[in-house]
Parts: sequence; structure tokens; C-alpha cells
Amino acid sequence: LGLVLPAWEYYLYCFCLWPLSELGGRSLEDHKPPSSVAAAASTAISALASGAQPGAATDKRPLYLQLLDSYLHLFAPPDGQPLSREGERVVEAFSQFWLCQNAPRAAPAPACVITSAASLQCLSHLVHRLNLHEAAFVAAGHGRGMAADGSAHAQLARPLLDFYQTQLKHLPDISARVVSLIQLLIRFLQP
Repeated sequence: LGLVLPAWEYYLYCFCLWPLSELGGRSLEDHKPPSSVAAAASTAISALASGAQPGAATDKRPLYLQLLDSYLHLFAPPDGQPLSREGERVVEAFSQFWLCQNAPRAAPAPACVITSAASLQCLSHLVHRLNLHEAAFVAAGHGRGMAADGSAHAQLARPLLDFYQTQLKHLPDISARVVSLIQLLIRFLQP
């Protein structure tokens, strides 16, 4: 019995898995700004991904994070409108892959999966973009929080809090990731 996904959903599945893979995680964690030879190619790709004009300022972030930002800008734009159905699916996909791997389960579960620095980078970008959407959503008079339909924060709140609680239980007090986890939660709580 196999699972058949439409092309977009399969691509999104692969896109979400990449920072969780060893190669993807390592490339995000070890990223250094491109050399001058690679900078021209990176600038052109960044311009295409963001819709900016070629020759614009070079984005020093990894291409994966630039592409993630462009998806979030498209599917959760800071325009004050509720999330579209497609936007809800994209946010749900990201939260399922990067947050819900440690969600509480009814049955006994295997040990906690410690989140990598690469996944925390992706989550930070996700929360930043959703904060922009939420601020515009609230400013447009749609309400705030769990009761507001179309709220990006309402959709992400439970998975993020479950993730945060599980991660903190399994990290040593001196872990550098504790600081990143706290910053992530604070960024979410104060858009």
C-alpha cells in the first residue's frame, strides 16, 4: 500500500524534510557567505526567488532560507487577510515536520528527537513570517489569538508549545539550544 501525493504536496514534503536530513542540516549550520564568484549566481537566484530586480543587494542567508521566506511571503502574506486554505496547508506542513515530531502521543513514544540548529533556524524564519502576518491580521481588525479564524498564530500555538515543552525536558541546562528555544518562544509570543 503506497501513498500517492500530487506533485506540489510531494515537493513540499521533500522541502520540509531537507533541513531534518543530515546533509541539509549540516549545510544550513555550516553556511558561510558565498565567495565573490558564487555571489553573482546567488544574487541572481535570490532575485528570482524574491521577485526583486537582478543586481539588488546580495542576501547572505542560505538559499534554502531565502526560498522558505518566499513561500511564507506568498502563502502567509503580511496583508491583513486571514490565511488562505493553501496558506493553512503550508503552515501545517511546516509545523508537522519541524514541531510535531515530538507532540504528545496517546501511546508510549520513542525517545525525544533533539532539534538541530538547522531546524531551529527554519522555525525562527517561520515564526518571523507568521508574526508579520499576524500583526497585519490584527491591525486589519480580525481579532487576535486562538479565537480568530485565519490566524497564523492560532494554527501554530499548540504544536509550538508542545514542541517547546518536550525539547526543554530533554536538553541539558547548559545546552546552547536552550537559548534558541527561549528566543523562539519569545518571538512567537510577542509578534
